[in-house]
Amino acid sequence: MRYDIHTKRDGWDIEMEAKKLKHNIAACWTAIIINPTWLIVDYLTAPTNWNIIAVVDTIATVMILLMVLLRKRLKLSADFIGVTLALLLIIPAAYVSSIVTGDEYAKIMVSHDAIFLGASMLLIIEMKYSILIMVTTIISNLFFYQLLSTLSLEQYLFEGGLLVVTICVFMIIAIQFKYNLTSRSINSKLILRDKNEQLKIAKKEAEKSKELQSTFLSNMSHEIRTPMNGIIGITRILQNTEMTEEQKNYLNAVISSSQNLMVIINDILDFSKIEAGKVALEERRFDLDETIKNVCQLLESKADEKSIYLKIDKIDDVPTFIEGDQVRLNQILINLVGNAIKFTENGGVTIHVKKIIEDDQNITIRFNIKDTGLGIPADKIDSIFNSFTQASSSVTRTHGGTGLGLTISKQLIELQGGRVWINSILGKGSVFSFEIPYKKSANEIEIVNEKNTKNSQQLLEDLNGIDILLVEDHPINQMLAIKVLSDWGFNVDLAENGKIALTKVSKKNYDLILMDISMPEMDGYTATREIRTGKYTENFGIPIIAMTASALIGENQKCFKAGMDDYISKPFEPQNLLNKISHHVLPKVKRA
Repeated sequence: MRYDIHTKRDGWDIEMEAKKLKHNIAACWTAIIINPTWLIVDYLTAPTNWNIIAVVDTIATVMILLMVLLRKRLKLSADFIGVTLALLLIIPAAYVSSIVTGDEYAKIMVSHDAIFLGASMLLIIEMKYSILIMVTTIISNLFFYQLLSTLSLEQYLFEGGLLVVTICVFMIIAIQFKYNLTSRSINSKLILRDKNEQLKIAKKEAEKSKELQSTFLSNMSHEIRTPMNGIIGITRILQNTEMTEEQKNYLNAVISSSQNLMVIINDILDFSKIEAGKVALEERRFDLDETIKNVCQLLESKADEKSIYLKIDKIDDVPTFIEGDQVRLNQILINLVGNAIKFTENGGVTIHVKKIIEDDQNITIRFNIKDTGLGIPADKIDSIFNSFTQASSSVTRTHGGTGLGLTISKQLIELQGGRVWINSILGKGSVFSFEIPYKKSANEIEIVNEKNTKNSQQLLEDLNGIDILLVEDHPINQMLAIKVLSDWGFNVDLAENGKIALTKVSKKNYDLILMDISMPEMDGYTATREIRTGKYTENFGIPIIAMTASALIGENQKCFKAGMDDYISKPFEPQNLLNKISHHVLPKVKRA
């Protein structure tokens, strides 16, 4: 909420009232305690009239006490309490001073009166009340001294009257100063409160904006990657059909364009995720050798097209298995190696991998991506990792790209606690180097045994005839998945949404479910949670693999939380899908 002028005024009045009330109540309690103490001084200076003084001071003290105790019930304001206290101090003081004042005590008693005056006036921080107290003081002094005192008016003025007036004027100045300080304090507090409110509103709006951005990214990821899954999948199927040489060339062009489009889509989505703070890192055990090998296999065709080499140079003391974010390392290597291939026309690209730092639990690994390409001008190296930046505009026209790959790679490296740098000689090539700290794998031998690597044909033989429920609403993706799974020898049933899936699992015992996430009627999360309750099938522990087109990191955690066993992103590599199916189904098949 923003404060308008009226709100600020109201806030100022509330703060001022609270401050005055606090001070005035404190002053009242001080007077209740000190007033009786003054009786001792009065007894020493005027023992003859002490009885009268005691009665007057006692009445004043009792009235102050009643005002304090009844303030909430009577809803007394700070101004009322302050003015009343001042009058209960000043008027009795003037009366007492008058009846006991002789020539020898005139200055003492007038000073005594002035002390009460000063104390009372300091309670009031508004000028109108200060003037009221000053006038009341002067009039009450003049009245009582004229009526009761043994001094003449001339003696009173000479002895102490001018002192009272002087103190009144001084106190007005002091009160005005106090008022200004208090006003500044309250205004500063209100300004700070206003800024805090604005910051809270801005924070809420920012959080809402991030949430909307996250939702937008998720929707865009799903809407773009779903049809791309169909395009890439169908083209893969077409590759295995008989075609003329011309048709093969056309198909290869479609595949190449699709792959380039996926790179651009992924770059934009990844950049948006990082900017939105939606990147979460995983820490899982993975095979470093296999990761690097897969990257090379993926990019080998691009290198072959340019007749350049792509090789791996891994130092033997680098462990095969480590713990960290394999997906992000894979992404970084694809970006950097793909970038090196793009700008290399002769020679080739080498991936160097070596160990830098190691202790009992952690290891830092350095990756050097060395190419014999164009090189980077010295004045461009510092800005090469900036968003939407390439070495020159001609580079963009010649080689394409979003200019985001290097930016994303740098941000992902730094998110993992690593660093990245470049060494380049124009016309001779570049070396992109980065280091990332990883945890050592707990038991490498166990992992090797677990892998017990089999080729695709062996896996298909072991899995032949398994029953799979495909839960997918997109017609093209239905056709693609059924084709791939059927060609593998699997029995496939189709459910167009989560509700139909629940009906299917209640009637048939499946070996595995491939569950799409975004579907009408009932989404994949809800359907999975329902299956896990055991209300629809006794086989409620059936393996469920999520098939998601969302590119948001954290989507996997949502899948696991819903009860899914694994997930695969669209568009998916058939071999990757086969590996996941075998991982979850083969143990059950062997037991049977």
